[in-house]
Amino acid sequence: MQTSFAVRRPSLEKFKESQLASKLPYKVESILAGIAKGEKLSLDEILNLTDEEKQKVEAVLTAGYLTLAGNDRDRFIDNTEDILSQSSRNEIWERNHWCILNIISWQTIQQGRMPTIKEIADESQLSRVTVTKHLKEYYQSDTYKERNMPLSSYEKSY
Repeated sequence: MQTSFAVRRPSLEKFKESQLASKLPYKVESILAGIAKGEKLSLDEILNLTDEEKQKVEAVLTAGYLTLAGNDRDRFIDNTEDILSQSSRNEIWERNHWCILNIISWQTIQQGRMPTIKEIADESQLSRVTVTKHLKEYYQSDTYKERNMPLSSYEKSY
């Protein structure tokens, strides 16, 4: 028996209606319905699935990470973080960071100024919260500090 999970957000609605999400076993669909309602996905829920069901959940989660945008994507990641491997988390972070830095570079060249957080979020389809977190991490990183160190400081460090 198939059920459809109710969501209020447009990109989650679009994802729910995708071909990938339309032909799922009941257990898999009920797990995804929980995520759509804001419930966290636990590792126990995944461990109780068959191998075929695990593969379907993995495919749907991957599609969700790739197709959702903004706050919907942030919520989706928050609700599935307990089952994400460290390498998956790193890949998501790297993708977001690369995207943000490219937008900053492109917009700085095109407009002659640093883009606003809203402009970066709109262009990258990431939430403003995600953009802000990345920028804060970047400004606190050794890479940023080294790039913005005065020339006299470089001479002292060698």
